[in-house]
Amino acid sequence: MHYITLEGERIDKLREKLLREYGEDIYIINVEEKKKGILHNKRSYVMVAGIPDDVYLKRQKQQFLRTSTIAKEKSMEGMIYEDEEENEEEETSKDNIEIKNIENKNKVKKNIDPIFEKLETIEKKLSDLNTNVYIKESILDRYISSLTNLDFSNDFLDEMKENLSKTLTYEEANSIEVIRKKTMEYLKGKIIIDKQRIGKNDIAVLIGPTGVGKTTTIVKLATNSKVNKNYSIKLLSADQTKIGGYAHLQIAAEILQVPFYTIMKRDDYISQIAEKDDVIFVDSPGTSQKDSKMLGCIKEILDVKKKNIKTFLTISATTKYNDLIDIFERFKFLDYTHLIITKIDETSNYGAILSAISRYNIPISYITNGQEMTKNLIEPDEDFILKLAFSDDLK
Repeated sequence: MHYITLEGERIDKLREKLLREYGEDIYIINVEEKKKGILHNKRSYVMVAGIPDDVYLKRQKQQFLRTSTIAKEKSMEGMIYEDEEENEEEETSKDNIEIKNIENKNKVKKNIDPIFEKLETIEKKLSDLNTNVYIKESILDRYISSLTNLDFSNDFLDEMKENLSKTLTYEEANSIEVIRKKTMEYLKGKIIIDKQRIGKNDIAVLIGPTGVGKTTTIVKLATNSKVNKNYSIKLLSADQTKIGGYAHLQIAAEILQVPFYTIMKRDDYISQIAEKDDVIFVDSPGTSQKDSKMLGCIKEILDVKKKNIKTFLTISATTKYNDLIDIFERFKFLDYTHLIITKIDETSNYGAILSAISRYNIPISYITNGQEMTKNLIEPDEDFILKLAFSDDLK
């Protein structure tokens, strides 16, 4: 970074000058007001600006090229003028004219040589700078490329690389440890952790594709609320699409000794959530995100506006990135507000699911694995997510 100082009566004019000469890459570092005059009734401003080295050196090269062109033109004019003057005063031999021309050319060379020496210096600095940029990008490229092994999506990695390229200094870009740390900070800034999870008076509705483990997750959540928090709870199932669709939940209700009801239509749902319970858990039918008709049926039953309803989109950690994006988009009209990630024990790479989540401002509430009712319900924090994401990279 090269630093320059400008002084003038108006800040906007100083900034315009910088933009005109160096473009949009300038950084205004500081502006100070300076009072002038005997009575201090006049003001000027001193602006300190930072200019990237490559931009500054290119600008210097352009200025020297213009200077050299002007100098060359003036020298050539002088040479022609002197030739004409000599011809008017006396006739000389061709040999003498040639000698004179050589002398004039030497004068031009003498004037231009220092300029080209400066140009060579600038070009060398530019070359060194380009080499540094290459080193910076090559080390960063290698690290970013290695993250594809953790299943991070290409668009996520491209965005992260662009961000790091702009923010890392040359020294930082040569340190794998710094790059790794900055990468984690970048992901941390893209993920939202739910600070207001299921609590008293909440209605927790779980939606999501077939086979992600919604019912098992509701059992875990219900067990946690009943056993660990001593809430009075109720279990509702709207899953009438498969044989025995609610049997698992009904058995769990019997074990926990809590009420269980099936929902056949919207009025059933409205009636059940109107009753007083600490927490009500609602299981919805599993469906393909491409089944618009089934999604519409779920919407018809569960589309009740109530302040304390929390709708959890439940997604599996094993799902491919493009399918995850499709799920996020197609379930969006069900107005989900929270996320639950399941089956983290069935994969070792979590880049795909975190890449997808980073595109949406939806908080992660819970992470689950396994089938046991009383185990493996995780309330994650940022450090847990980072450990999950980069576990292989940190080995």
